[in-house]
Amino acid sequence: MPFDPFAPSDPFEDDLGQAIRGTAGTFFTDNRALVDGGAARGRVMRLRRRAAVAGGAATLTLVAVGGLMAGGMSGSAGHHVAEDPAAQGGPRSVAVASGERVTAQHMINLLKSALPPGVTTGEQGRGTGAEGTGDPIGAPYAEVVYDDGHGPGLVSVSLNHAPSGQGVGPGAGTRCPDRVYVPFDSCDRSVLADGSVLVLLKGYEYPDHRVNTKNWRATLTTRDGQVVDAMEWNSPAEKGAPDTRPDPPLTAAQLTAVVNMTIWKPVFDALGPSRAPAGQATRSPADPPTLAEASSSVPGPAISAVLKGLIPAGMKRSDADDSEGFAHVTVDDGHGRTLIEVNVEHWPVKDPDTLAFFSGGEKLADGTRVLVSQGSAEKGGAGTVRWVAQILRPNGRRIVVAELNAGGYHQPATRTAPVFTIDRLKSMALSPDWKKLD
Repeated sequence: MPFDPFAPSDPFEDDLGQAIRGTAGTFFTDNRALVDGGAARGRVMRLRRRAAVAGGAATLTLVAVGGLMAGGMSGSAGHHVAEDPAAQGGPRSVAVASGERVTAQHMINLLKSALPPGVTTGEQGRGTGAEGTGDPIGAPYAEVVYDDGHGPGLVSVSLNHAPSGQGVGPGAGTRCPDRVYVPFDSCDRSVLADGSVLVLLKGYEYPDHRVNTKNWRATLTTRDGQVVDAMEWNSPAEKGAPDTRPDPPLTAAQLTAVVNMTIWKPVFDALGPSRAPAGQATRSPADPPTLAEASSSVPGPAISAVLKGLIPAGMKRSDADDSEGFAHVTVDDGHGRTLIEVNVEHWPVKDPDTLAFFSGGEKLADGTRVLVSQGSAEKGGAGTVRWVAQILRPNGRRIVVAELNAGGYHQPATRTAPVFTIDRLKSMALSPDWKKLD
């Protein structure tokens, strides 16, 4: 899905924060990248690049929540967040002069100004730096371990711009995640009076619940694409620390207060206008396309329409969704649910990486290359397998059809094998109906 602050930059990296840190994640994952599966690994392919681009705020989150970058950080021991009148009616004022570079300490102070009374430790942050938000690793963030007297919990905030022109459009950052890819307890989306979109998500650090650390999130996206992303945990660390309380320390209303744009306007003023979206590479129009720049301009609804026609009418359908170049639906023939995913895009047929990718498959008489695989499902639940059939036609059109013997990722298998045989899956990928999308 486009711009996904909940999505990971690589959906196959271990957890990368709640399947939703892309994307996503991304809370959200980049669903198209899941269709490519392990085949995308080791190559700088478009799907992974899109996940990185889509993860503008998500990639930033990896920095924000884990204290991953040592340079430019500010740290401190224990500090009290004092109660004052502003704590009851809005954020306390933290002065940042107009045009002044926002430091790591500024970011920490701004975050603390938005918190209810309590004690903070483990304070870390990053300021605006000199390069704006072109590089997400250098983008501003702050985190503290906050204790309201009922147990410490990590609280973080990160700031970034959505990809140019995205704003509050239909990107995944402005919508609730898809339960097919991301388990969560609740998600609320609201449009504010000024047109900004607020998404409040209550989920888990690990989608497979290997431990029950909760990860709650508030993401505010303004009409002009400014993104404030706040997260909290019921643990003093994102990973590797025991839970200290049943729920994260802030209520939904208090977490919403952390993303109040009034607090963060000075930071965005210091950042200036957005440049190239985080993670987006630049290329001269004269340069030849590469596998990393494989593209798709096929509307999601058009893919869904073709996919619907390839599924027997008697099967029960649910959880259908799509985006540019991608569609999925869960089907049930009465013997268990199966997730079906489709990716439609264009690859440069003469690119060496393209040829190497399909070298292990067969080549049909018309020049179409076919590649199939069957194996365990990465990010799948207990007993899940994932079967994939993909083709590359001579005109560069790549069709990927994948299925999972479960209703979604991080869910246990509902049947021994997916609903369609691998030969049937191959026939679906080779269907002439896809030519309608050329």
